[in-house]
Amino acid sequence: MRNLLRADFFRIFKHKLSLVSLIIAVVFPVALAGIFFGLKKLLTFGDADVETDLGMLLNAHAVVSSTFSFTNNFGIVMPIFATIIIMADINSGTIRNKIILGYSRHKIFASHFLTSLVYCLVLMTVYAGMTVLWSVLFFGKGEITREHAMSLLYFFILGLLLFAMVSVICTSLSLLTFHNVGAIILTLVICMGLGLATSLISAFDYSKFEHVMHFIPTFVVNIFQMKEISLTMFIEALVGTVAFGGLFYILGTFGFARKDLK
Repeated sequence: MRNLLRADFFRIFKHKLSLVSLIIAVVFPVALAGIFFGLKKLLTFGDADVETDLGMLLNAHAVVSSTFSFTNNFGIVMPIFATIIIMADINSGTIRNKIILGYSRHKIFASHFLTSLVYCLVLMTVYAGMTVLWSVLFFGKGEITREHAMSLLYFFILGLLLFAMVSVICTSLSLLTFHNVGAIILTLVICMGLGLATSLISAFDYSKFEHVMHFIPTFVVNIFQMKEISLTMFIEALVGTVAFGGLFYILGTFGFARKDLK
């Protein structure tokens, strides 16, 4: 297993897309916070500090709350990057060589998942950190209550777990399809489908099914834009995200173990 991990990490390290994605993770938050700040200034009437309703929504919280969205910003391209990097090992034919050398398919799957997990979490941590930094520099930190600080912590934990789930989805679909475009399209359909579905649901009154909805991955992260994340919401979302990711891992590893490699 150690040799598999070493080889997979080396493949990711030398892949040009790793550097490109890191640059995007560092640069994009500056542009995003700058755009929000510029729009806020444009929506200010004259020299007075009077803003439109839209201008009031353009603040540090608005920028940060979009960090882990699947439907905009870095969240759209991360699943694509992760899938392409995993597919590089498949396209080169080295997976067949690993099997010939005696490595079990479950270990091969686990190695790809762990390297994809580290890749996603490192990039999203850099992206989230830079987003917070530039949001504060442009808009100021404002008044932060204990409740808001805890809600922000829950948001970042759930957001990173969400992209840990993405790494499972990318790994599973890549090793089950062995097809670049197909794996990317399926990954995007699942991720963006979850993002769009939760955005639509959050626009309606879901009070009757509130606790059920919290188990849907992305839901609590989406509603962070509108209200604080409580401990109960955090635990429910945590269970839902881990369960969803675990299901994909089981389907992926056992599906890959049965796959006919021609």
